Amino acid sequence: ARGGHPMAPYVHAILARDPGARLHPEFRDDWFGPDGRPWPVGKLMRNPTYADTLQQLATQGTANWLRHGAAQRLADAAQRGEHPGLIRSDDVLRYRVVERDPLCATVRVWKVCSVAPPSFGGIAILQMLQMVDLQNPGGIDAAALDGTAFWHRYVEAGRLAQADRRQWVGDPDQVAVPTQAMLAPAYVHRRAALIDPSHALRAVRAGQPLSASLSSRSDDHSTVAAETSQIVVADAQGMVATTTTTINLNFGSRLRVDGYVLNNVLTNFGAAPTPGQVMANQMAPGKRPVTSMAPVIVFDAQGHALVAGGSAGGGQIVDYVARSLIEMLWLGRSPAQVLAAGHVSTAFAPRVQLEAGTARAALADGLRAL
Repeated sequence: ARGGHPMAPYVHAILARDPGARLHPEFRDDWFGPDGRPWPVGKLMRNPTYADTLQQLATQGTANWLRHGAAQRLADAAQRGEHPGLIRSDDVLRYRVVERDPLCATVRVWKVCSVAPPSFGGIAILQMLQMVDLQNPGGIDAAALDGTAFWHRYVEAGRLAQADRRQWVGDPDQVAVPTQAMLAPAYVHRRAALIDPSHALRAVRAGQPLSASLSSRSDDHSTVAAETSQIVVADAQGMVATTTTTINLNFGSRLRVDGYVLNNVLTNFGAAPTPGQVMANQMAPGKRPVTSMAPVIVFDAQGHALVAGGSAGGGQIVDYVARSLIEMLWLGRSPAQVLAAGHVSTAFAPRVQLEAGTARAALADGLRAL
């Protein structure tokens, strides 16, 4: 932040879209030149105010930093802009980090662990991996990944997992999320058995895990944006950390205070449910919205970390991670080989997305026929 970093092509492209400068007034002095155009790719960009903030956090700790003016400055910043917020400084001071146990499931010989609700990413990935395994009892080879049959079953598993998460996942501190029931082998078997190898399911509905009630529940069709960062760190002693972080849309709410950007993650809540219905992910005071973020660690039979990862990509994160794990674990492919092969996503069901310019784009005709 203090020494600077070059303007990246991705960020430049965002800022160059019309009306770039008008949409980012709080960034104009730093990111745009006198002519209102963003600084060119490669120009050294600095944020000394953010560097000062990080230094204060390191020396004072978060609680002291917030109490000594940062909470009020954050609340004041939220009142600016096109849609003034309702947040107050005491809301910020009452916020607490919640530590949650990871979710783990056994898939063949691997123990796959990811994040728990209010993220739906972990549940969906673990469901998909188990369903794909059940649908391919003889294993998966490279030839299978060149054909439509495998990807049809993968897509159907993704559609079933997405239906479940839309129905059931919300903030577990405020709604009952049947997390363990959704990952129970018997339940996943029932869901996988719905997949028809000869035809796409005409209607994909959420299942009913044991102990879960469908009464008055409506589906969540919130959008999860793609502007996210994923970091994995491993050391020589075998310790591994994987983390995903997001401000939601590019430049979040486009509001800034103390050098950092305020997110707009409230869009991760579902739209208001119809009268008489309840949505697991509907907005409520003190409630945390769902997210697709899914940092993951895979352990081998001896308990050693074998693969660690995660992804940016918004709603597609689930497929990015699940598909990558299948190719890395079953076929032993490297991360670079996996990324080059191309993605297949069910995040916006009933549409299926195939990554243009990769071998996976050739699946379109075969999947349409099904």
